[in-house]
Amino acid sequence: MLGTIWDSCTKLTMSSFITYTCVLFFGLGAWLSINSVYTQLPLLVDVLPEQWGFATLMVCVLQAVCLLSIIYAYFASKSKHLKQGNIPATIVLCAMNIGALLLSAFVYKQTVVIGGTEHSLYFLISIAIMSLPCTMSDVIFLPFISRFKSNNLVITFFLGMGLSALIPALGTFIQGTEGVSNVTLPVVFANGTSGFEEYQLKTHPLFDVKQFLVGISIIASIPLFAFLVLIRQLKTDKRLQDDTVAWPHPGINTKYIDDSLSRPRWFAYLILVACVGGIQNSIIPSIIPYATNHLGPDAYHLANTLYIIVNPLFCFFPFLLRIRKFRYHGAIFSVTILCVATIFMYACIPEIAKTDAWYINPIIYLAISTLSGFLSWQRAAIGETLRRANEKSGLFFCGTFIQIGSCTGAAIMILLTNVFKVFD
Repeated sequence: MLGTIWDSCTKLTMSSFITYTCVLFFGLGAWLSINSVYTQLPLLVDVLPEQWGFATLMVCVLQAVCLLSIIYAYFASKSKHLKQGNIPATIVLCAMNIGALLLSAFVYKQTVVIGGTEHSLYFLISIAIMSLPCTMSDVIFLPFISRFKSNNLVITFFLGMGLSALIPALGTFIQGTEGVSNVTLPVVFANGTSGFEEYQLKTHPLFDVKQFLVGISIIASIPLFAFLVLIRQLKTDKRLQDDTVAWPHPGINTKYIDDSLSRPRWFAYLILVACVGGIQNSIIPSIIPYATNHLGPDAYHLANTLYIIVNPLFCFFPFLLRIRKFRYHGAIFSVTILCVATIFMYACIPEIAKTDAWYINPIIYLAISTLSGFLSWQRAAIGETLRRANEKSGLFFCGTFIQIGSCTGAAIMILLTNVFKVFD
């Protein structure tokens, strides 16, 4: 009897390790492609005809595709099966990520003249293709995790989503940027005297945008293989659960479904996660170029990198410090709004950047880092809470409202930038 239990526990431990690892890498594929392009913007603005305005245009394309995910979510909400993911669609979407990254690597320099103006049409098409898997990940990838029993897998998936930002950011950090530095060299003049002359030395990235995107496309194949393993793990976990005398995995024998959420509180969480999605996916990516425009390209590159690289670090927080009360979410979101207001001030008031005070740059770096971390922390915490409240469809509605918030945030930014022109 003891030997049987020990064998079952050993199998469960190995099975759980494989499952957690694959969920982590599966989450990596959620936003890897878009994040990779986004980290290349400091290099792309000098190549693309849209220049600094490309970031807003990219968000507009992304959120236009987001409408498809909302339409899918509406029809999926009518199906009990689709509320827990769509296996064939997931395989296709993972493959699309790989193809779109390869396409973007070869077409980003090509332009098309429309109405007498050059536009990066082919590059935008490749972004639209990779936007489909990214936006669909909230309503297809995330709900798939509901098929597993452990609530901790929800946080693991969000940690993988954080890695989809961290890996491109680290690659960009290694890559470096273009710049000009002054170099003083000794010279001998025509009259025979010696002296020093100052030259401008142009530095280049370690590798170009094309090589970067091709490399990321190879990494994008990992989530596809991880998902194929997860499909097999579903059957393995179910068999082990049926064969085990006592299922010793944390959260299985204990009550992991929290029925204490009232309907008003349930909708409050959905509205909050929609706000988090709108700020994280649409508003801040659009406004960072305007907020750092007067601080120089190095400031934009650092702010952009901080926004992406802090994200996965805070994904660990739900493992260490879980937010159980809605009022705590309210307090954290208040800090988030304060950070958003700070970034808006930098974008709307150029005079701030022209001040020579030492604290000007650190303030916006701190605001962007805090904002990125708190948004990541809240998104993972709310996802886990909704999963506990509704095992079958909590994650589905979480992902759906993230996309609704993202689409709404994009509409707000289009109005602010193109209609009211508040940043001009």
